[in-house]
Amino acid sequence: GVTQEKRVGELTFAALGGVRRELDGLAQALPGGETLMDERFTRAALETTLAARPGDFGLVHIATHFHFQPAGDETRSF
Repeated sequence: GVTQEKRVGELTFAALGGVRRELDGLAQALPGGETLMDERFTRAALETTLAARPGDFGLVHIATHFHFQPAGDETRSF
């Protein structure tokens, strides 16, 4: 999850204030999981975590911004 302002290329994403509380609540409700927050929340870290425990995660919750470009170019959406 992302709790801090983040700049990606020309885009700046505002901090998401409820993410820490949201992920902490999920971690309490579903013990044994892995929480990746802010600088730890990277594509590489997510891939590594999922690969290390294949089939072990019944839920993957991603608390971040979603950027949608409806212009038909899916490479501009993330």
